[in-house]
Amino acid sequence: MSVAPEAASAGVLLRLLKPELLIIDVRMKGLDGLDTVRRLRQQPKWGGVPVIVASTFLLKTDQEAVIQAGADAYLSKPFSAKELRLILRRFLDLPKTGSLGARDSLAAA
Repeated sequence: MSVAPEAASAGVLLRLLKPELLIIDVRMKGLDGLDTVRRLRQQPKWGGVPVIVASTFLLKTDQEAVIQAGADAYLSKPFSAKELRLILRRFLDLPKTGSLGARDSLAAA
């Protein structure tokens, strides 16, 4: 798992890694999360990578904006480990039981 605290460093990680999935917070330094998702979806290389947007403010209109930006799913913060596992299983081949371990291939931006 790799973590980038802002859009600029996420761009660097994306050039170095080939993530199976991205989790993007709406509130990031620099470019916000939804703009980051829109830019990713414009690039063929990243267009097919599943993107989950996490945010503390996900009203019905916010949820619609997240999906319109091109995200595949959203998580309302705070979220539990169980909620995270359930949503990750939609996109990654994860074991049905147990915790997410270091061997799981997940890149977060």
